[in-house]
Amino acid sequence: MRSPFSLYVKNLKSGPIWYARFTHENGDYAGSVSTGIPVTGKKGRKQEAIKIAEELAEKIVAPKTPYFLDYLESFWKHDSPYVKSKRLVDKKPLSAMYLENNAAGIRLHVKPYEKFKNLRISEVKAGVIEDWKIWAIEKGVGTRRINAMLQAMSVPMRYAYDRGDIDANPFNRVKRVSYTESEKGVLSRSEVAKLLETKDKDPRATVAIKLAVLTGIRRGEVRGMRWKDIDEDEGIIHIVNNYVNSEGDKECKRGSNRDVLLPSAIKEDLAYLRENSPHPFPDDYVMFNLDNRKVPCSVEVPRLGFVRMLEAIGITKEQQKERNLTFHGMRHTFVTLARMAGLPDITVQALAGHKSAEMMNRYSHANQVIDFNEARKKLERHENKIAK
Repeated sequence: MRSPFSLYVKNLKSGPIWYARFTHENGDYAGSVSTGIPVTGKKGRKQEAIKIAEELAEKIVAPKTPYFLDYLESFWKHDSPYVKSKRLVDKKPLSAMYLENNAAGIRLHVKPYEKFKNLRISEVKAGVIEDWKIWAIEKGVGTRRINAMLQAMSVPMRYAYDRGDIDANPFNRVKRVSYTESEKGVLSRSEVAKLLETKDKDPRATVAIKLAVLTGIRRGEVRGMRWKDIDEDEGIIHIVNNYVNSEGDKECKRGSNRDVLLPSAIKEDLAYLRENSPHPFPDDYVMFNLDNRKVPCSVEVPRLGFVRMLEAIGITKEQQKERNLTFHGMRHTFVTLARMAGLPDITVQALAGHKSAEMMNRYSHANQVIDFNEARKKLERHENKIAK
């Protein structure tokens, strides 16, 4: 290994002094510094100058940090030190989908930014990140996506800072883009009643959508459900799996494995589905796949079925978009109607699998389902009683 410095004598007015010329591993010039050792005596005090130069080299010729873009791409690979640490040390493995989403976002929305090119992680400053935010907004990247990319960049940089690879984390001074999330749309009681009378052409979609409305089940959870998870004798469904493409059955989101009530309104549809399923055995998926017994149906089955069933009860695609009605939004419908039905909040929280009352409150949208005429009549009756 080549020496990171070479000594030379520089003649000053005060006399000759040993100087050290420093170079990086690749041969790039790193600068010249005085050792402060004068050239005197029989051996010129060269060994003293070498010792000083070695101490200086630790600061001046530090190994170059990796390029920012290369570092981000390697960071989100399944075999990176960070990902391995999450899996082996923290016992909190990151999903393949999460890794791929971050990696894809870096490729699409971060790599094309010119100011990031040839920039090493030690050279990244808050200013260039702020400039990237403006660039991304002007390119039409959505606010949520921009904030997701800030997260995909800040996690690697925080990791580098915690390891001592960089002296400061510039993302500590960067704020997310302001974002107001649009309120999820929910169905009214009358719309839910119509939906329960509706059957889609695909019986899997019929069951999936009705379960979402009546139990608050997530799409991955309904796809991961097996026939053995349904206990008809006890009237309970055990929610124990969340099916994720490319990863298979996983624990439910944020450890929200739970039991939910088996709705009476769904039993007939469930029985029909099982009778017509090519895979009706206990370990088989309820949301079966016609071509492969080992995996459930695609995400398109409940997604497209949801659109069709809402159209069947008179809610057009345009109205669905305007009202922000989505399959996941049916969890909001369930929470809202369950609370309005008088179920204790602690019960609703447990059935929905929410970890906090705060989260449950975010899913409650009573203002969207209030029957104002009925409420007015009840208030008037109450006021009349008071007046008497």
